[in-house]
Amino acid sequence: MEKFNQEKLLHGIKYTGQYLCRQFDLGEKILNELEGIDINKVDEKLQALIEIHVAITDYLPWIGQMSMNGCYMPAGNLASTVFELSHRGVYIYHQNDALQAFLLAHNTPDKGFDETIKANIRKIVEKNISSLGCSNIDSEYNIYKMLCNLKHSHPVFSRLITDGKITVIPGGKSSDKRALHNCNAVQYYSARCASYITALLLSHSPALFSEDCLNLREEVMKLKKECDEI
Repeated sequence: MEKFNQEKLLHGIKYTGQYLCRQFDLGEKILNELEGIDINKVDEKLQALIEIHVAITDYLPWIGQMSMNGCYMPAGNLASTVFELSHRGVYIYHQNDALQAFLLAHNTPDKGFDETIKANIRKIVEKNISSLGCSNIDSEYNIYKMLCNLKHSHPVFSRLITDGKITVIPGGKSSDKRALHNCNAVQYYSARCASYITALLLSHSPALFSEDCLNLREEVMKLKKECDEI
């Protein structure tokens, strides 16, 4: 078993926290630069992206706050929703039937979105892999499974085995190995999934955004690379 390196994990928390924070800053900047735009007068893809982006951006600061305080299970709950929103956004951007179903969903609040577009999250991830530049469906979908296990308080995430003894990790105790690892993962994957939608927004309508906004996107991508190398 690899020796627990608390200093390394704390270092990771710092970088994934910065990555998540700057991804949120980028999300806010995009919304500020879109302020005043009549959403009913933009094309349908941009309309859908904006709506999904607003929802994702609302989640990020709460994920960061809970993660930095060691509360990785409720943070994972929100992060699983960010995963779903991000992948659905990519899916409807590339699938016109799903886009139309999304737009019509405003009139069918009694139906779930997956029911409306007739696709579950596994099918959506499979369709998205090529457009996201990922080569492995299972590795991407396993992120969602991990986040859902956090959401549903799977016992494997609430215990720590030390010298053959099982101890339970109290919520908010961010100094424990398992807690630090989980908080790291939640922050990183939340920011990464949120970036799927910001990338589509900025590439779909670059003329709507300032050079500062595009430069911030580059900064966020550099932070992601730094996190990948930790």
